[in-house]
Amino acid sequence: MIDELTDASAALDAAAQHPPDVLVLRVELKDVSQGSVLGELRDVAPSARFVLHVHMARLRGPGSARWAQRLIDAVIGTFNSTLEARLELPDDPGSVTLARNLLTQLLGQWEMEDFVDLASLLITELVGNAIRHVPGACAVELTRRGDVLRIVVVDSGPGMPDLQSPGISTFGGRGLHIVNALATRWGIDRLEDGSKAVWAELASSEKDSE
Repeated sequence: MIDELTDASAALDAAAQHPPDVLVLRVELKDVSQGSVLGELRDVAPSARFVLHVHMARLRGPGSARWAQRLIDAVIGTFNSTLEARLELPDDPGSVTLARNLLTQLLGQWEMEDFVDLASLLITELVGNAIRHVPGACAVELTRRGDVLRIVVVDSGPGMPDLQSPGISTFGGRGLHIVNALATRWGIDRLEDGSKAVWAELASSEKDSE
């Protein structure tokens, strides 16, 4: 059964009465940053797979078509991630803080608190690079699959970043070196719409064994 609900209160009531297998949420940033709707939904539907799309009014971030397909895959059951979230951001320095705050809140809800410190550094570098080097909106996508956290930042820039070798007295150019040092795996994908996705993963089992 698929229900389309227009507000968080209705979603809570419906989830309590009929616990869903998949719960797809499209909410504005203020609904996540100012409330506890994620925790309440998790309480009433502990076994549901969550797909969360956080957006800002009048903003359409890069990679939207790809994300729409992921929503469809989640609803019909062909995408096996545990939890998904997307946050669309303007090209403003304050976006780094917004992304980091959402990450911290989600990792608490996803029971991945041990990832917060490393993940906060990664998302700061990835979003900061997109804001500094690419005009226009970007988008952050977060995925939990088992014990693996995947952070993706999608932007519309035509260039592909690489690991530079800055001198000792050079400012900047070290973002990907930080990502390379902290992440279990990372990479860059060119998407069909011409945008690019820079991603990094943290895996607790691999990190704990180091």
